[in-house]
Amino acid sequence: MHAKRFPSLLLLICAVTVAARAEDQPIESPENLRFMRNTEAVYVFPVTNPSKPRRDDKHLRLLDSKARAQLLQVLADPRNWNTGFFTILQSDNQPTNIGLLFRHQGKELVLFFQWMTIQGQFDDKTMIGMLEENGRKEIEQWKERYAQQELATK
Repeated sequence: MHAKRFPSLLLLICAVTVAARAEDQPIESPENLRFMRNTEAVYVFPVTNPSKPRRDDKHLRLLDSKARAQLLQVLADPRNWNTGFFTILQSDNQPTNIGLLFRHQGKELVLFFQWMTIQGQFDDKTMIGMLEENGRKEIEQWKERYAQQELATK
């Protein structure tokens, strides 16, 4: 009897997972990239538990124009984003990473960086994305230069 129930349960779990992922929009959508490029202010903040990311309003730090411009050279360029299907297994025990808050005309787009992927929220929509290898390298270099304070947060 257990053998007959288990496949149905597995199918149900898979269907729920696929349905939840189907609601995600890609971070690299033209609308999102346009919003990033046109943003008035970009803030960085620490994400101490990337597997369960939360926005940290107490530690928001406004980026200067140089840091913002270099960040947007990577994130706002659609060529830096993986536009294909991807499946990544990520550890629950990840080191502190960063989050970014983009503000423009009363709207906000939030990104949470993880080991390989980036999660986000914009207009009550969940987003997910992954940078191509060159984009990931450039973002890591950007973090080393402009986000050491946030990465050092425990």
